[in-house]
Amino acid sequence: MQKNAQLLIILLLLSSGAAGQVSIYRELQSSAAPGDRIAVTLIITAESGGGLIIRESIPPGWSVLSSSPAGYFNQSQGIIKWVFLRGPPEKVEYTIAVPADASGSYTINGSWISLSAEGEVPASRLKISPSAAPVAEGTAAALSALAVLAVLIYLLRRR
Repeated sequence: MQKNAQLLIILLLLSSGAAGQVSIYRELQSSAAPGDRIAVTLIITAESGGGLIIRESIPPGWSVLSSSPAGYFNQSQGIIKWVFLRGPPEKVEYTIAVPADASGSYTINGSWISLSAEGEVPASRLKISPSAAPVAEGTAAALSALAVLAVLIYLLRRR
């Protein structure tokens, strides 16, 4: 059954016309902490509206939380795919979850294929370490409130 689905996709790509030049690059932060959510954006430039398949490989054990437009995520293989029969959008956005026990450097790879060509999305390196955790907005607000309170207490005691 899966071979029939793949054949159908290939036939649909053939019938929708060939894509011209395609260029895809990935935008994401360079570091994160264990347990973080990471927003990834693929910027796509395609000269014509032909069919295109994009495939991203995320590190083992990581998961895709959301995708716009919707893609297909295979958890066991760590692969997310999008199939665009009439040409891709200008960007694809997805969010991945870093496992709580992650540490070290990880790579996200990608590739694309059209009727007339195929190519790679340049690899992105991501460093995961506990010290990479940014201060959360709520934490920053709480620290600011504590600083103001400390100044008020100091001023009241001076009277």
